[in-house]
Amino acid sequence: MVVQCLVVLFVCAMFNAIDRTTSTTKNPPPTTVTAQQPLGLNDSLSCDFNNNFCGWKNDPQATDEWHRDESGVLYAYLVVENTALRLLSPIYDRILAETGCFSSSFIIQTGLGYTIRIYQKPVNVALTELLQNNNIGKKEYILFEAKATTGHYDAHINPVTALKKFDDDFQIIIEVTCNKFFVIPRIDKVAILQGSNCTAVDMTATTPSTDTFEAYYIHTVTTTTLPPTTTRRKKFY
Repeated sequence: MVVQCLVVLFVCAMFNAIDRTTSTTKNPPPTTVTAQQPLGLNDSLSCDFNNNFCGWKNDPQATDEWHRDESGVLYAYLVVENTALRLLSPIYDRILAETGCFSSSFIIQTGLGYTIRIYQKPVNVALTELLQNNNIGKKEYILFEAKATTGHYDAHINPVTALKKFDDDFQIIIEVTCNKFFVIPRIDKVAILQGSNCTAVDMTATTPSTDTFEAYYIHTVTTTTLPPTTTRRKKFY
């Protein structure tokens, strides 16, 4: 009788152990996901792409991608009409927009035309939502726009644009679209600057001839209207 009781106790203990093991397997501890913290005044806010993309990345929704060569320049080849590529920045703290600007340096080779746009997208607006807007809907987010319809080589463009004061943290998006045949865009450097540094870099920025572009727009702190849509027109507000 004692032996039978011991056997029963042993079997019960085995079932309890299996049950505890099964429960542990079915209910693993929750995984904590840390959200990306926005970059602020104490972070590095410029990139020359010499070593890496500095947190910038390609948009997987675009038809083409940016690549980095050995000299630290981002480049791409667009050879089909209406194809585009976009470069997405890290998330930035909205406080940077108070006295901040966005500076960039492009070199463009093209056959028959292209459009460059730089957007400032608040984090509460999805990228797909922004891209699905028509041109009028996109204007609220455009910092810079240049549209060329004629071919030219080694065009240097260094726009310095004021940041928009949205109520949310934000992301910068650089978009290049091939309007006709082929476009070879290159990006040397990007930076978010503050205060007097914006003024200093703006004074040395390259301003292309208005004859080069069908449309050319830069957002500044005194802008009171949306980007122009008429042809052969350059505006600095």
